[in-house]
Parts: sequence; C-alpha cells; structure tokens
Amino acid sequence: MDFRWLVRTVRRAPSRWLRGLRRWRALSRASAGAPRILCDDTGFRFVYLPWMYPNVHNMLRRNCDAAQFRAIRALLASDAVVFDVGAHVGRFSVFVDRLLSGGQVHAFEPVPQTFALMEENLALNHVRRVIAHNCAIGDRTAAVEMHLFDPLYSAWNTLGRPTMLAPTGQRLRPTRSVSVPCDTIDHICLARGIERIDLLKVDVEGFEKNVFAGARRMLGEGRVGAVCFEISQEPLKGAGATARQVFACLESLGYGCWAFDESLGRFTGPVHDSADYWANFYASRRDLGTMGASLAA
Repeated sequence: MDFRWLVRTVRRAPSRWLRGLRRWRALSRASAGAPRILCDDTGFRFVYLPWMYPNVHNMLRRNCDAAQFRAIRALLASDAVVFDVGAHVGRFSVFVDRLLSGGQVHAFEPVPQTFALMEENLALNHVRRVIAHNCAIGDRTAAVEMHLFDPLYSAWNTLGRPTMLAPTGQRLRPTRSVSVPCDTIDHICLARGIERIDLLKVDVEGFEKNVFAGARRMLGEGRVGAVCFEISQEPLKGAGATARQVFACLESLGYGCWAFDESLGRFTGPVHDSADYWANFYASRRDLGTMGASLAA
C-alpha cells in the first residue's frame, strides 16, 4: 500500500470538508426566504407562502374537489373551449389543461395579488392552453370594487360584503377593497371571435347570476355546452341574492340544472333550488341524468 498517498489524503480531508461546509452555508443563506414549491394530492404544484401555514393541510389534500373533477371529466371533450371564471390561484385551470389535447382555457381572476400567484402557479404546472385574464366577469363592462379578505381567505374575495365563518369559528368580513376592471362573457366572445364555450365554470362568491346575465347572448343562443357553478349561502347573502334566483336565471335561458352524486357516479335532478351551505351544480340543455353509464370512476 502507498502509505504516502493515504497520509496526504487524510491531511487534505479537513480542508475539503471545510470548503464543502462553507458552500452549504452560502447556499443556505442565499435560499433563506425563497418561496417553497408544494404539490397537492391532485398533482397541482403551487407557491407556498408563510401566511398559508394555518391552512396548508387542506391545501395539500383536496378531497372537496373530487366530485367536481369527476363530473367535469364526463362533461369535457379533449378539444374544449373552457372559461374559468373566478380562477383564484389556478387549480381548476391546471386540472382542465391536463385533460385537453386541443382547445383552450380562459382563466379570469380580478384581484392583482391573487392573479400574480395564479400566473406563477400556471408556470409551475407547465400549462399549454391557459390564457390568463386579470379582470372580473359580470353583467357590465366597467370598473368595480372587489372586497378583499385576509390572504389566507382570498378565495372569499367578492363584489359583495358577506360575513364568513372561518374554520376557527371566527366571523370574518372583508378588510379592504380594490378597484378592478369588469367585463362580460358576451363582450369577450364578440371581441375574440369565440363562437362557443364548451364549459363555463363560475365561482364568483354569490354573483353567479350577474355572470349569467352578462352571457345572455351566448347562453340564450345555446352557445354554452355546460355550466359548472357554485352555490354558497353566505356569499349569496352578501350579494343580496338567493340560490333560487341563480337556478331561475339559467332556467330562463333554457338550461336545466343538476347535482352530481359522487357515490352513485351520476348526475341527479333536475334541481331548482338548494339549501346546501356550499355545493357545486351543473347546467346544460342536455338531460345530464342520462349520462350515468359514461361516468365510471
């Protein structure tokens, strides 16, 4: 054995370890404060920020979306044109983008801070077909006031002034407001030459019927294949609306409304009203109740 080589190696080891330690410390200092990237159980990658900590468990396990995602798979063709109205941080748009081999997704999020997060998340998830729009969607083209909750509850941001019940048991109200541009679906479709929307998803915290009123031409002419919309009682109160009014607006334009029963794997209805505290519903000119055979898990 060449003992001289062994001696030299042992003598040099501490200096190599020291250089490695210095590099590790420099890297740690450089990355301190950098945002973390997390991935939820649907494969959605998102920017994690410190204020998200109290809700991070729910952000990583998204069981509440399972029924909606299953229903959307049944309604969506691979070349669909989708409008995601109230896109928040982009989860729904990313989910739909992964289902498409053609078509396009238009994602609308009015609040500038949330829109910036959505753009980051869209990039992290390498979407191919999503176009992001920083505006609200309603029944007129104008500037409107969005009332904002603390960042942890940004999904509740709304044109109304609801009082919301937090998981902690607290009753929370918006803390500030911001002026944002608002447009209508009919105007956007005319301006962009969009002849048909295959799926219109609407989650706008109580102002769903305003969105439908601004899509009266597209809906009235049957140019929207299916609608997925949220009913949430507290935001509806803050908007001065009722669930029945939302259903009636769609019915007046020729659309029947349906619930989706995940345990049965099929659409049920038609539904004309809802007392559910929170639920998603689906509207179409087709009889969605006949689609049960195509909804195998």
